[in-house]
Amino acid sequence: MLTKKNKFYRMIQFASALFILAAFSFTLFSAGVQADSEIPLDDSIVISSQLQGEVEFTIGDLKENFTEVTEEIIRRDEDGEIYDQHPIRGVMLKEVLESLEIELTALEGIRLTAGDGYSIEVPEFILETSPIILAYEIEEEPLWEDTRPIRVFIPGQETMYWVKNTVEISLLGEEAVEEEAALKEILFFETAVSELEKVDYQGSDGTAAVKTADLLADLDTTSDIYLLAADGFDKTEEYETFIDAYIVIEGENTPAFRAPDLPRGMHVRDLVWISTGSTGFLSVERGAEIISQAEANEITGISLEALAAEFELVEAENYTLTAADGYSVEVSADDLASGVVYLDEDGEVGSEFEGLPRGTAVKNLLSISPVE
Repeated sequence: MLTKKNKFYRMIQFASALFILAAFSFTLFSAGVQADSEIPLDDSIVISSQLQGEVEFTIGDLKENFTEVTEEIIRRDEDGEIYDQHPIRGVMLKEVLESLEIELTALEGIRLTAGDGYSIEVPEFILETSPIILAYEIEEEPLWEDTRPIRVFIPGQETMYWVKNTVEISLLGEEAVEEEAALKEILFFETAVSELEKVDYQGSDGTAAVKTADLLADLDTTSDIYLLAADGFDKTEEYETFIDAYIVIEGENTPAFRAPDLPRGMHVRDLVWISTGSTGFLSVERGAEIISQAEANEITGISLEALAAEFELVEAENYTLTAADGYSVEVSADDLASGVVYLDEDGEVGSEFEGLPRGTAVKNLLSISPVE
């Protein structure tokens, strides 16, 4: 049985609880009103253009000067079923660029960079086929603080391109900022990494990898690193991002570009090709999946002629094939048509030529380069 004193305390506790609940509800309501009514108009995004330099647009600029568009963003699962759907509001990147006298579809790509360092290149075919929306509202509310100033949406494309917290859009291919280096050497990845220190990749329970810094040591590099995967996916990675990462060389879907601190959308698996400056690295294992095959002395491998053409190796009258131990042979451009590069049973790279002396075949092949 409750005494009067106990009843009094119960009433005080109940009243206190109501007061706290009311205060909490008021705080939530106030925060909601503020979120619904206030878009941070002073927040800004930078468009980095080779022609125009760095041009800053505030959210206020976007809202005041460009046509506002709305779109229903839909996400689907692997079976094609809708599992997420949100209305967004923003402006079209195409219209923003037109104000700078730049045609979006004339570019070779754009790079989206977030405030947390995430970046991804949107390739040319997406620019030509899909709308790109710079959104500043979702569900009729301003973006959350960690997704401001802009969230990029590209309807119909993979969500790795839907970059939140976008702070910069870099335009690619307006003009050559630096001359593209002609390819003067192809290094065979399997041989190149065999001489490098192996490390345990942090994200894969001890999977062996090599440091990208070691792979590029002593090479003349450019500001961008080009990566091509066996499924045709390609991207250009900034040198500063690439140099602090790893190439995983054991396990499935290798070689693979990875780094524990990079979002998964920036990783690339099943690498065929890595190039920078005048040098490229070919994974013979993965290259065999996409480059024409040929046969020499009953050995099937990648056609050296097709390889040189695929990656535009500098044309010359003769080419040098060099082994890891320094042994080298010279063959004519015509002889490339009869040569193949392959992996033997031990995973070692070798070359073979139909109709040429046996000494022309190079074991533990490291590179091919034009004779200048």
